[in-house]
Amino acid sequence: MDWIRLGSSGVDLTGTGGVITAISHAELAKHNKPDDCWIALRGEELMRGAGKDATKLFDSVHAWVNYEQLLSKCLVGPLRTTVTIDFSSNRNKSIKNNSSNNKLSKTTLAGPEIDKNSDNISASSTNSTPNNSENRREIVPRFDWIQKTADIVLTFYTRALSNPGMIVECLNDPKIYHIRVCIEDVTHLFKVTFCADVRWPCTVKLSSEAGKIELLFVKIEPSLWTTFGNMEREKITELDSKTFEYDVESREDITHDSQAVLLKSKEKVLMITPIGYHINITATLNGTNISRSYTPIPANFTSLNCTPNHIPLLVKSCGALSQYICRALPQPSQMKISRPMGTFQLTSVKNHRKFALLAAGSGLTPMLSLMDYLLKRNYNKIEVIQLLLFNKTEGDAWCRTKLDSIVEKEDRLIVRHILSSPSDTWTGETGLVSEQQLITLTDVKNPNHVTFIAICGPVPFNNLCSQYLREINFQPDNIHFFQG
Repeated sequence: MDWIRLGSSGVDLTGTGGVITAISHAELAKHNKPDDCWIALRGEELMRGAGKDATKLFDSVHAWVNYEQLLSKCLVGPLRTTVTIDFSSNRNKSIKNNSSNNKLSKTTLAGPEIDKNSDNISASSTNSTPNNSENRREIVPRFDWIQKTADIVLTFYTRALSNPGMIVECLNDPKIYHIRVCIEDVTHLFKVTFCADVRWPCTVKLSSEAGKIELLFVKIEPSLWTTFGNMEREKITELDSKTFEYDVESREDITHDSQAVLLKSKEKVLMITPIGYHINITATLNGTNISRSYTPIPANFTSLNCTPNHIPLLVKSCGALSQYICRALPQPSQMKISRPMGTFQLTSVKNHRKFALLAAGSGLTPMLSLMDYLLKRNYNKIEVIQLLLFNKTEGDAWCRTKLDSIVEKEDRLIVRHILSSPSDTWTGETGLVSEQQLITLTDVKNPNHVTFIAICGPVPFNNLCSQYLREINFQPDNIHFFQG
């Protein structure tokens, strides 16, 4: 991992200023010292290959390393077999004749050439077509892999702040997996067939900020593989109609009419939802299909035993489908879950450091993942988040204990509870969302004035917020409405 960080640091590891040129064997041989060491590839071990073709040596020591990716920052250039001809010698003719019969060889970090029109990916081609243009909207995930004796890691690179989602599905064969990388409304489907069996479930590490997804699979039979297997890729631009069957596994009451619920797949499926995105749940009730959108929450906002295989939800038991999900017995089952859907883009908040999150009732759910991300954001660290929660009574407020515990540790978070029908003992804020509240939030004379506002709630609440923000001339590009 230290090497990976060094390779991504921007330091020139080649000593050539990043200029790629063909290297002769004679030039390679000059660089054979501890402080000037080039090797042809593919501590003391490095010096054994200094100034020569070290492919076999490298493979004998580092067979698990995917060198095309890890060492790409050190590429000086391709190794060429060259012939030097002395035209002043009488042997010119014989040398030229002999050289024409020499078989030229080359070693590059790009690996064997492949058909660029093919969507099949093998171990010798670990990168899909990269998209380096920031002006192009389309993001094409780039694939890589690395292994150790006990496990193998598949990595998908999207783009910084691309806010990817992911669905991993193990099919009937323990070698065959379908991996969906969801970026906005496009699904990139990778059909992976490993060269040997791996265990389910895999371990997932997803960085929304870096746009990087890592899937670690444990090998059933530990060994070093010569290839990860093969992969086929498919791009789905129309609405992905694929659904997954989930059951309610456990639940807990969080208020008098709401529950935290854990959904678990009936099959071998693992789903990671992008920040601020929702899923559609469909169930058959009395012979009729009923659908509704729900936003998964971070696992740490429930005390249930939530693993990466679960989808955690907060559900208010009003409406036919929500009542079905919250019922005690029999356990709700065979619900159809869609891929994650939404319009929120992390790039919209990248230049902002002061935020207001306005949530009415269950509109809190998308704010939790956004708040969690912003508090942990490494670049352009935030200064303040003001979370305004609008409810009828004190007993309607979700996650109050958890939010209070975060406020105790995190002075950048301010939580304000605003009640429309408070009890006589309530001493906090009361009423509905008002224009004056928004004026105060956005007033530049206020040290904590906000520059970005996210809003989620019932349609009348959203419409009222929209009206007030227009009236105070708040920049529309700095507003996001979460709508499911």
